[in-house]
Amino acid sequence: MPGTKRAISVAIAAYLYYRSHDIYFQIVPPTLPPQWFAYGDAATSCRIIDGGGRSSSSQAESGLAADHQAVLSTQSNPDFRFCEDMVQWEAVDENGKPKKGGLRHLIVGCDPGRMSWNPVMGPLRDPWVAQGSLWLYSYSSETARGVPRKIEFKGFPKTSAYHPFGIDLIYDPKHKQYRLFSTNNDAKASYVEVFTLSPPPASLNDDNYVVEATYVKTLSHPGIVSPNSLTVVSPNSFYLTNDHTWTRRIPFVGTFAHVFETFVKFPGGWVDLVEFDDDGDQVRVTRAIDHKIPFANGIAMSPNGQTVAVASSTGNSVLFYRRNATTNHLTYGSQVKLPLHTDNLAYDLQDGTTLYASGTPFYPDLIKVAKGKKVYSASWVVAITPRAPATKDKNYQEEHQGGGQVGGNGPLIDLDAPVPSHTRAALNPKWEVRSVWQSDGSRYSTSATGFVDREGGKAFVAGLYESRGLLQCE
Repeated sequence: MPGTKRAISVAIAAYLYYRSHDIYFQIVPPTLPPQWFAYGDAATSCRIIDGGGRSSSSQAESGLAADHQAVLSTQSNPDFRFCEDMVQWEAVDENGKPKKGGLRHLIVGCDPGRMSWNPVMGPLRDPWVAQGSLWLYSYSSETARGVPRKIEFKGFPKTSAYHPFGIDLIYDPKHKQYRLFSTNNDAKASYVEVFTLSPPPASLNDDNYVVEATYVKTLSHPGIVSPNSLTVVSPNSFYLTNDHTWTRRIPFVGTFAHVFETFVKFPGGWVDLVEFDDDGDQVRVTRAIDHKIPFANGIAMSPNGQTVAVASSTGNSVLFYRRNATTNHLTYGSQVKLPLHTDNLAYDLQDGTTLYASGTPFYPDLIKVAKGKKVYSASWVVAITPRAPATKDKNYQEEHQGGGQVGGNGPLIDLDAPVPSHTRAALNPKWEVRSVWQSDGSRYSTSATGFVDREGGKAFVAGLYESRGLLQCE
């Protein structure tokens, strides 16, 4: 018995040492500012897009309000809140080539029912109290505020609830139409929904223009257990993350096992390749990587199709994989630690190499928000770029400093941020991490997806539990 007790003590001590960095940062939150934007004055450059029409108040002159319960305009749409994922919609011409100039578009997935139905954060009370929705946000580089439009579902089963997480879309040249994929936390199980989209509007002034999402099919499979995010490979295939092995849906022990898996950073998430045929119900699911990931969350494929990035929320990191375009198998390449619990990822469509990662840096506050015990939680968006060969300058660190947080892996490149990323995560020899947006949550809360559209001259952030809409900065 003494030997057994000693072994248990050693195991606990080893685990606490392994988690010491994480435990410290779950006790000591970062002191983030109310709002900070890397490319301008957040007080004047950033505004809330609230789901109202073009005449809706955007707070352009007064900055972001601290009152998360404030009604921004009489035209605000209560469905345009709690938005988790968003993707850029590149309109194409008759030859399938991206159109240059003109209007730009986002597809945004929102769920006002998240406080009563969320298989990841909880609770699982009522999937019918409010339904999720998809939105089109159209904008241009010449206008300060674009136009949000709720996408109308056509043919979606009335017996199904809709609670989206990950979304992505692709142009299908064979059928000359846009195809959209969405994970859906339905009442009985979680699936992937497939839609076709009608073309986007050509003008911001067409207030009566309607975009339709026509239901194609629901993809279900025993391997689709806890679908979180996806990135499209073709009109009939995509990579899909499953965030947990143990889900809250499991009777009796599900919630405990799910929380335990999250807390101990158990590698219970994974990435699959999902393929299906337009005709018939056959769905093929194969493992895309040969290992599991703690809380696999966001996923994104680079524009050239050679790299796939996967977020690990409890690992506070992004893992990069080399993609075999023939077999679609993914081979591990590298990993970068981040100062946040990584949620969704988005590649820069202009340079093709910058990856934007978003999340919250302090998980206890996010849990309180999900339980309705706190109004907001901090937001942090970073840009990850391949590191150029290191050059020694006055900021170059040869030795480990600051308790091992800053190491000899390159120059400090995030010094303009109120809280530089390297103060919360070690530098990386292959990747540079720069802050794009920081907030203690009072101005914009629970960032889940964020990216910069440099060609469109705007940056966007979507908030998982943000009650006021989308954040836009210029």
